[in-house]
Amino acid sequence: TELDDYKTDNVEGQVVYGAIYRTKLVNNDFSKNDKGFLNKSECVVSKVVGYDNGGFYIVGDYIYYATPYMHVNSSGVIQNERISINRIHINGTGNKEVYVTAEGATDVKWQVSVLNNKAHIIVKQTVTEDSATSTNVVTIADNGKKFTTVAHIKNVSGVVIDNAVNLDSEYIFYTRAVKEDEKQFTTQGNLICKVSLLTGDETPYEIDKETSFTLVALDNNRLYFTKPSYSKTYLYSYAVNQSLVNQTPIQLSNDTFKTYFTIEGVPHAVVGVDESNNVVKLYNENGVVKRTSIATALTTVLGVNDNYVYNYDGNVLYRTPVDGGTKETVSGIGLAADKTFLIDSEIMVDLDGRYVYVFAKYTAANGADFGYYLNRIDTYQSTMTAEFVGVLADEHMVADPDADSEENEDEVVTDEKTPWIY
Repeated sequence: TELDDYKTDNVEGQVVYGAIYRTKLVNNDFSKNDKGFLNKSECVVSKVVGYDNGGFYIVGDYIYYATPYMHVNSSGVIQNERISINRIHINGTGNKEVYVTAEGATDVKWQVSVLNNKAHIIVKQTVTEDSATSTNVVTIADNGKKFTTVAHIKNVSGVVIDNAVNLDSEYIFYTRAVKEDEKQFTTQGNLICKVSLLTGDETPYEIDKETSFTLVALDNNRLYFTKPSYSKTYLYSYAVNQSLVNQTPIQLSNDTFKTYFTIEGVPHAVVGVDESNNVVKLYNENGVVKRTSIATALTTVLGVNDNYVYNYDGNVLYRTPVDGGTKETVSGIGLAADKTFLIDSEIMVDLDGRYVYVFAKYTAANGADFGYYLNRIDTYQSTMTAEFVGVLADEHMVADPDADSEENEDEVVTDEKTPWIY
């Protein structure tokens, strides 16, 4: 979005690139015509959604999405660094603005979760007010015709939210400093607290009067956290469906790791990555902390999905079974063996159970570069082949330049668009 052209940028009905489209599947697969275009496709959100803080959720008959906020402030300055979270029907009608992040807010994270069949929008943002910087959490309940701010918690740290769309627990957990009237809770360190998505009520816990906790994740109905022990830092977990105070936490590590990843459906085991990028499975068996090696010196671990550890190295995506086994190449084999993938950060890969989505570079017969296009990889197939997803309209389809003509070397022709794309 251009600062001096905001009246025409990100205007509903005019946005083509970065918008949300939908396409009709046939027998649960993409349907394309003989030119490679996706059949029965339409734009349902003509706003900029495809950007760093964008993204969307589909809950029931509604899409929740984030887009740059395109209004000016009292000084006439466009506020497009703020984020507007909206709800719209999946057919593209009835758009409503749900929430706008604070002016100047940074490190914004947001998600939509469902509790008791009601959508809740959760926003974490860092805000500077009166020269003081703090992290705040805002939760908004979708009540159909109106949206209600349920909680607005300020000055928190280490916020963890269950990534599941459908929640079993109504709480968000976080740590914060001790307030003056809470000195009975602790003499130093911080407090673990939870806030209810239903009522907005906060519950602080007296856990350990001497310790500063660092929250890691909220998953499998467990709260995963670390706390220091002499020269090392260990990982523990609590059950979230009972009071933390009366529990003995389960210890999951006996060493320090730089990163942890939970394993879906396995509450008492995690994957840990140490400073040398060695990857191990950590678990508690009959009260004893154990570990098994998964891989050594893995570059850039993205996460754990469907019982595989995914990592990338040199724009190639790999996976290794959590319980040990041979590392497999996910992108870069089959029809995509000669492709270059754009895997330079976690946000460029979507690990979605059976399917992995990545961007592959496409070039024409004469070597002309046409950029990156979305590919889908079915990881349930014995040969994982990167499939070109397709494009939506003629102006989106790149064409094969005339490789036989020097004068047309940089010219894109508009026919015979598919021979070099599969």
